[in-house]
Amino acid sequence: MTNRSPPDYILQDTYCPVWLGVLFLFLGVMCILSERFPKPIVTFLNGLLSLGGVALSITAIVYYSMAVDEPSFYSLCRSDDCDWYHSYTTTVAPTDSGLLLERCQEARALLLGLDISLLSILIILSLLDLSLGISAAVFSFKTLKLGLRANRNQERLEEAEKTTQEEFSTEEKE
Repeated sequence: MTNRSPPDYILQDTYCPVWLGVLFLFLGVMCILSERFPKPIVTFLNGLLSLGGVALSITAIVYYSMAVDEPSFYSLCRSDDCDWYHSYTTTVAPTDSGLLLERCQEARALLLGLDISLLSILIILSLLDLSLGISAAVFSFKTLKLGLRANRNQERLEEAEKTTQEEFSTEEKE
């Protein structure tokens, strides 16, 4: 049984970064499809999915921030009685144990730095996706609003054109 912190457990055992990455890619493809096929339903669906992407970005930021807050690799260089297997099966010369412990702590520090830097990159990418999701949702809904307004104006222009044609045709007949 491992002694991991809850955020590590949530992130690793549920594959949260993998699913969030797949969903972010899906949202990006949906934005591209909305640009290529600018139909109202696709644009509306893109706006709703972008809002969902904003929620996922906030979730990712929270999860990654929790993982940075909890130190990982804390039990990597332990040599207490809890590590019963190695204490009964491995014998280390007293002169080498200090050197091994020092190298283990150096490796732990490197792994911890790598872990924090990777989580920091994931937080930055989640912040980027948050801003892109908000922008995509705003632009999608603005496009829908302008499209509906343009359709109404087009209908008004067509009605006005019809009435002027009718008036002009009645004047010609007289």
